[in-house]
Amino acid sequence: MWLFFEITGLLTAALSGHPSPAPPDQLNTSSAESELWEPGERLPVRLTNGSSSCSGTVEVRLEASWEPACGALWDSRAAEAVCRALGCGGAEAASQLAPPTPELPPPPAAGNTSAAANATLAGAPAVLCSGAEWRLCEVVEHACRSDGRRARVTCAENRALRLVDGGGACAGRVEMLEHGEWGSVCDDTWDLEDAHVVCRQLGCGWGVQALPGLHFTPGRGPIHRDQVNCSGAEAYLWDCPGLPGQHYCGHKEDAGVVCSESSVTVKIENKESRELML
Repeated sequence: MWLFFEITGLLTAALSGHPSPAPPDQLNTSSAESELWEPGERLPVRLTNGSSSCSGTVEVRLEASWEPACGALWDSRAAEAVCRALGCGGAEAASQLAPPTPELPPPPAAGNTSAAANATLAGAPAVLCSGAEWRLCEVVEHACRSDGRRARVTCAENRALRLVDGGGACAGRVEMLEHGEWGSVCDDTWDLEDAHVVCRQLGCGWGVQALPGLHFTPGRGPIHRDQVNCSGAEAYLWDCPGLPGQHYCGHKEDAGVVCSESSVTVKIENKESRELML
């Protein structure tokens, strides 16, 4: 009789399109291949709390929520696969982030002598890869203790942003770090919407002025962007539409920004100056 019910259950699962539940002694896995991820679809992995979208703590999407990936099972193959899938080149450094300070559990209720035994930690997911491509990876749920170290990676195409020669971190010539080199941004089409993105990304409030070249000392080295055209809603300057800047601009056209969290003296067109105390 039990065999009849077992077969009936399997047939019902097959007809309904839902897989039969895994045995209780097996890990619950969510394979990147089984999700049929295609280029252009939203990846179930991201990097957070880094200097850009190409560095930080690894998080994976489980149903409707994002969870930090386990660091204990994190390795160079997984780091390489994640960086490549995110369009960030290869992995430059894979590491583990120290766990947050755990909170003390509440004391057991009176009369419940088994409370300590019943208290369990929700497991953290892990990214396991058999090669350096995302299609060769799977996300394994509840693979590690959730209070353990978290996976972290810095990709080769990690990018950063700074303001230079403006008397502080929130004013100056705009420079981006790309391919391991700091370079400037051309002032063609440079406007306040672009400045807003820069200031917000740097934690400097909002843009007060978007300045053309020669308001700050001209830069050296590469010019990474030209004709930047931000909407103002982008999280990072490199998310804005634009063109490579090396062929059309010189450093006399280096774009500059003054943010609301700055106090600087800025020249205006009538050759006077004023003090912005914001």
